[in-house]
This record gives sequence, structure tokens and C-alpha cells, in this order.
Amino acid sequence: MTQASVTDEAFDGVFAYMGREERKFRDNPLGNVRKALGDLF
Repeated sequence: MTQASVTDEAFDGVFAYMGREERKFRDNPLGNVRKALGDLF
């Protein structure tokens, strides 16, 4: 059995997080654009 390095585990966590965030964005893209614009102005 191969043991994952700390770096591998960190990257797994980062990419899992990015995947969840992208899924949320794709579920409601217009709402996210409005929120981003609202935060800017």
C-alpha cells in the first residue's frame, strides 16, 4: 500500500474544494454574477 504525501493530500483537498465551488456556481451562474457585481459596486 502506498502512503500519500502531505502535498498529495493537500492537493486532493484543494481540488475537491474547487470542484464543490464550481458545482455551486454552475447551479446558479446568474445569481453568482449578480453577487460578484454587487460586491464590486
